[in-house]
Amino acid sequence: MLLSETGNMAKTLGEARRNAFEYATDLLADKLGGDTTVSVETEFVQISGFTGALFAKELVTLPDNPDSFYYPSSLAEAISGQELNEEDHEVIVKFAENAIFHYSFELRDSSRYDFIETALHELIHALGFTSSITSDGSFKKTSKGTDQIEIFDAQLYSEKYGEFLINLSDAQRLEALTSDTDLLWEGTTGGQNPCSYGQYITKIQPGIVMSTDGKLQLLSRFPFGQISHLNSGIVDVMAPPDVATKRNINLSLGMLKDMGWEIEDENFPTDCMELKSPSPLTPVPLPKPKPVLAEGSGCTLASNQETKRILLPWLLILLCCFVLRLTDRREKKCQKLVTNGAKLLRRQYLVERKEWLKEADNLSATKREPW
Repeated sequence: MLLSETGNMAKTLGEARRNAFEYATDLLADKLGGDTTVSVETEFVQISGFTGALFAKELVTLPDNPDSFYYPSSLAEAISGQELNEEDHEVIVKFAENAIFHYSFELRDSSRYDFIETALHELIHALGFTSSITSDGSFKKTSKGTDQIEIFDAQLYSEKYGEFLINLSDAQRLEALTSDTDLLWEGTTGGQNPCSYGQYITKIQPGIVMSTDGKLQLLSRFPFGQISHLNSGIVDVMAPPDVATKRNINLSLGMLKDMGWEIEDENFPTDCMELKSPSPLTPVPLPKPKPVLAEGSGCTLASNQETKRILLPWLLILLCCFVLRLTDRREKKCQKLVTNGAKLLRRQYLVERKEWLKEADNLSATKREPW
């Protein structure tokens, strides 16, 4: 077997590719609810100057609302329950023949690109993770000359203007898209929904880059086609392709849910309202330490001040040794200094121990109230 040790029981490269792609589609199919079948075509092609993958999808409006946002036909079918796609396949994914992939089912460290992670990335793009905003901040136009606003675009928000991008002017929208931190995921479809599953998962998953009010931060590298990606500091398959994400799709699932996909996973939140206004945890103050007699010894534990008094001479000795070595002195002088220092510290310790014992005796002779 070509890749038997990685779980991909393939005999040829073509079979390894097919197995890995089906593995990726199964990972998503297990999470997406509903009875809709998404037809996917894929192939490896020679793409000049490109080493990744490309995707294509058909965009439609909802059949009962022709003025709605534009949806991938697969999502519109899932929402409406109707067959809307006029093509043979809802999704087309093409991979570069010259890309260096590994096709392992298992996660592993490799200099090659993870094919399954790449496939998940492109499939989620095709399920709705794309924008129709052009390089001047305007939206692409339909054949009727109207704005082609995708469902993804309806989730985008500007922290500076405090407004959804669909409600901004072209100039303001472009400013948000080209800033470092102003492009955010609000996730309520222009305010139509009461809360956002993307924001919910943002709050419970550690290490996610957020705005000051908890909104998810997207990648602002416009006009390089990067706005339909998460910030590069986020571990999720929808981060830029050069970020290792270990096939994590938790946040992507929350964002797909915001756009209308049903998610079936026992660990997925059932109600995004639960964390709409999370209360920050208040740290519990630690009690101040009290002097305690060590049981069986009759001695009090050394305080921080006493510890510093003991450690300070040692630090001075070590510093002297370091200086001597810098000046190319012999190590014997350093050893002699350490020996003399140890004698001095022992005398100091005996004196202080005598004082501690005396203090302990005084405490023992005095009736002490319980703490």
